[in-house]
Amino acid sequence: MLKITTPTIFQTDDLVYYIAVGTITGKNPEIAACSYDGKLHIYSREGKRKWSLDWSTTFTCLALADVEGKGSTALLSGSLDGKIRIFSQRGTPIWQKDLQQPVICCGAGDIDGDGAAEVSAGLEGEQVVFLDNDGALLWKKTLDSPIVATKIADFNSDGEVEVIVAEANGTIHLYASSGRERFILELKEPISNFSLINTPKEALFVTNNKTAQLKFWDADGNLRHRYHLPSKVGSVKFITSGPLFEAGVDVVILSSRNDLISVLKLLISNGKQWEESGSGLKEIAPRDFDIAVIKELILSITLEQSRITLEELDREIREALNRKVDYNLRELLSKMLQKNQLLGYFEGNEFVRNTSYLWGEE
Repeated sequence: MLKITTPTIFQTDDLVYYIAVGTITGKNPEIAACSYDGKLHIYSREGKRKWSLDWSTTFTCLALADVEGKGSTALLSGSLDGKIRIFSQRGTPIWQKDLQQPVICCGAGDIDGDGAAEVSAGLEGEQVVFLDNDGALLWKKTLDSPIVATKIADFNSDGEVEVIVAEANGTIHLYASSGRERFILELKEPISNFSLINTPKEALFVTNNKTAQLKFWDADGNLRHRYHLPSKVGSVKFITSGPLFEAGVDVVILSSRNDLISVLKLLISNGKQWEESGSGLKEIAPRDFDIAVIKELILSITLEQSRITLEELDREIREALNRKVDYNLRELLSKMLQKNQLLGYFEGNEFVRNTSYLWGEE
C-alpha cells in the first residue's frame, strides 16, 4: 500500500499560485514558487528561502529543464498573453514563442534523447501544443475539455518519454514525440489538479478536485490511495512532484489557499489493496517508425560531420524524414555502438564518430 508521512509545511513569503521542483542554485533539488508579489522565490527542500527573482503575475505556469542542452536549468513560463518564454536561471531571456492563446499549463523534458528539453503547453482553447527546444511548433491537438496539466516524462520507466496531458473531465492522454497518441486513460471523474509520481514499484497519477483530498491512481485506472490533508493546510491549489530528499523517493508538493507549501514523502509497501475504478490505460496504436531509415541517416550525417551535437543530429534526421517519427536518439546511438553498427563515443551532449577505420588510418 501507499503510505504518506506527516507533511513538512512551511510559510511562503506571499500567496503562491504555481510551483515546480528542480535543481537551480546548487546540487540539491529545490522548490520554485511563483507568487502574487511579482517574484519567483526559490526555497530549499526544508523551506528556507534561498533567493528571489523578479517575475510577472501574468505568468501562469512554470517548468524547470535544460532547454538549451548545456547542462544548466532554464526557467520555462507560460503567460496570459499567449507566449511561452524561456529564461536563464538568473532571468535573462533566451527565446519566446507566441501561441496566440493564453497558456494554462506547461511542461518540459527531453523526449528524443538529444540532451535538450522539448516543451509542451496547454492552452485556454482546450488545445495542447508540443514545441522543439528552440520554440519550433512540432504539433498541436484539440481536446474535449480544458487542459489541467501537461508534463513530459517517462510514465512507467520503460525508456519511452511521453507528453502527458490531463483534461478537466478526467481523461489522461500519453503522446509520443510525433504526436501519435500512445495511450488514453479515463478516470471518469472531473479533476482540477494533476501530477505524476514514479515510485520504486510503479508510476502513479495524483489528482485533486478543489478539495483537501488527494487521489492516487495506477496505470489501469484503479484508485490506489486517498489522502486527506491536515486541516491547517486547507484546500489544494496546485500539485507537482519531484525527488527532493533521496534518490528514488518521490514527493508531492502542495500549494494551498493558506499561503502554505506542504511536502509529502511517499512510502511504498507490498500491499495490494486498492479500489476498482476508471477504465484502464488503453494503448491506441503500436510503435510505428522505420528504425532502419533513421540508422542510415545517422551513418550518413556522422560520416560528413564526425563531431556533432545530439541536438543538431536530431534536427537533421527530422528534416530528412518526410513524416513524424518516434525515437530516442541517445538510446538508438547507444544500441548501434553496442552492436558495432557504428564506432564512436559520447562527449557530453555531443557524439563523436570514429571514421579513421574507413580510410585505413592507424
